Amino acid sequence: MHEQVCEPRAGLCGKMASLDGGMFLEFLHNVSFKYDGEDVFFDENGDPPPRSVIVKYVARYSDHDDDSDWQSLITIHAVTNGNLV
Repeated sequence: MHEQVCEPRAGLCGKMASLDGGMFLEFLHNVSFKYDGEDVFFDENGDPPPRSVIVKYVARYSDHDDDSDWQSLITIHAVTNGNLV
């Protein structure tokens, strides 16, 4: 987008400073890349794919003073790029 609006020039040009949201959304619809091994893209509303993780906190306490208590997070549900994983 910078190359098309500002031409081969470093930094923010005057055209980018006053860019309207419609032009940005048009560019956003055509962007895709990989991040942390996942495909990232934007839908017709400019939203990225849904991603969520639901975890459960588990704690167990013992009656002993030997540091045998433990705690952890267990993944219950994960959605990446709209797919249940």
